[in-house]
Amino acid sequence: MKLLVVITGQVDSGKTTKLNALCSRMDTLGLQIGGITQTVPIPGIKKNDYLISDLSTGIVKTLMSVHETPGWLRRGRFWIDSSVFDWANDAIEHTMATSDVLAFDEIGPIELEGWGMAKSFNQVIHSFNGIIITAIRSALLDQIATTFKLAIGKGIVADSTTSIEALYASVLQRLE
Repeated sequence: MKLLVVITGQVDSGKTTKLNALCSRMDTLGLQIGGITQTVPIPGIKKNDYLISDLSTGIVKTLMSVHETPGWLRRGRFWIDSSVFDWANDAIEHTMATSDVLAFDEIGPIELEGWGMAKSFNQVIHSFNGIIITAIRSALLDQIATTFKLAIGKGIVADSTTSIEALYASVLQRLE
């Protein structure tokens, strides 16, 4: 059964925390979880480096930093290691066939420009028949839905303030 679950909210509103919590709940059902998520930062510590993790292997890599890094691309206040996006897209492609759930944290401005996780997200949206969980900023939801031809009306869209219990119950109801 194909199901799209979108968690929306503003920057730093808890989308990543909610996405990770939902993936953990799905894992307790015995489902195979794959995808790429940000590691949740330690509360109260300023985020200078942004790490992403392959949920199927546990491998963690630094995607971007506020510190200048030779060979990385500059975007706004960040330096981005574009090779990590290549690794992340490859990781998604390699786990599609064996995963029941694929997570993307998050799909945003970079993907709207056609890079970042755009390649694997587009592939998963149009060919994966499992559960897709993604985080998308509220302000970008309509634009991302149009760009990637998301069937938002057929999925679940929840604000990051929605309780994990309510979100999980909605997913379970759709899986029955």
